[in-house]
Amino acid sequence: MKKSKSYQSNQKLIVFGLALLAVILALWLRYSLRMQTTNDYLCCYEVWYDYIRQDGHYAFINAFSNLAMPILYIWYLLTLIAPQIPTLIATKIPAVICDFILAFYFYKLISTKFTNPFIRLAAFVVPLFTPTIFLNSAWWGQYDSCYMAPVMAGLYYLLKKRESVAFLAFGIAFSVKFQMVFILPFLIILLLRKEVKWTSFLLIPGVYLISVSYTHLRAHETVLDLVCRLLLE
Repeated sequence: MKKSKSYQSNQKLIVFGLALLAVILALWLRYSLRMQTTNDYLCCYEVWYDYIRQDGHYAFINAFSNLAMPILYIWYLLTLIAPQIPTLIATKIPAVICDFILAFYFYKLISTKFTNPFIRLAAFVVPLFTPTIFLNSAWWGQYDSCYMAPVMAGLYYLLKKRESVAFLAFGIAFSVKFQMVFILPFLIILLLRKEVKWTSFLLIPGVYLISVSYTHLRAHETVLDLVCRLLLE
């Protein structure tokens, strides 16, 4: 019994050490790609980020970007928290963070079916070093992991019978990229099998409307200010 406990303890230490090493290597890999630029960055992201940096929350009055609002909100927070970060690196940070969130929830999903710690470790490591994932975020500065991470979280919470949290996650994914609709057939099958409630689906457009509400509120304030000025004059 003591030997078994000692073996399990050593096994956990080994797995933890390997996971920590994987995180360090994954961060280094993404850091090494930080200065790679793309046409999207040169023509769009750089201009949009600097516009937010200059105008702050007032930038959202205008429809200056075709990026999802949650990404722009994160950019805005970055301009407040770390204004010294170079624009090129700052625009890649949301996607890089979501790479690790995606890996975490993939690990959680696999852990619902497998108890072997090395299989679980592989589930965490594989997404971090899949070229289509780290190149998409760290090289191209694209945001596919920013919608796939909440999709993965949603699937995990469905398995854990936390339906509301799952559909909130799907709502976040939909707010980032409309490609999330490709998972709707799966959700509809669950609805037809009465495994989820139809009211839960309302959370998806609800989260989306909340994500874009700030823009409309700022625009509404601008209209009110204009009306007030006209009346006073």
